[in-house]
Amino acid sequence: GGDDNVTVLDAAKSKGLPLTSDYGPYEGSAGQCLYKPQMPLYRVDDWGFADGSGSGVTATDKIKAAIMQYGAVGSAIAADQAFMYGPAVDVFRGNSRSINHDIILVGWDDAKGAWKLRNSWDTNWRDAGYCYIAYGANSVGTEAVWCSINATAPPIDWYV
Repeated sequence: GGDDNVTVLDAAKSKGLPLTSDYGPYEGSAGQCLYKPQMPLYRVDDWGFADGSGSGVTATDKIKAAIMQYGAVGSAIAADQAFMYGPAVDVFRGNSRSINHDIILVGWDDAKGAWKLRNSWDTNWRDAGYCYIAYGANSVGTEAVWCSINATAPPIDWYV
């Protein structure tokens, strides 16, 4: 049924999550959990909201600062029909406000006034799974979150 960044990041910090290469890709439909006890789990060291509060659409400068400090930033978005199925455009511009999906913001282009967005739907969506989306379009940037990891830490065992 989907979830949000807060629940996922809390689980990633407390218990850990498997890598996509072990678990398998996002399917976008209801199904059985594919986790197996032999899958190594990885924890995030910490996470937080880019604006400190997680309320509404996070200011563009706060998201940029979080990307520069932590790398890609998670965000909620209103994934309406135009976002999901609309024709490819240089920069997506929509005004839906019904939050129902999470994406990753991997960068930006101020000349376009847009975020570079990575989606989980497949490489057949838009530009190999990426698109440019205007700052604030379809409420992108809602509850923007960062996380930090220790890339050298070994996997953890959930049952230890």
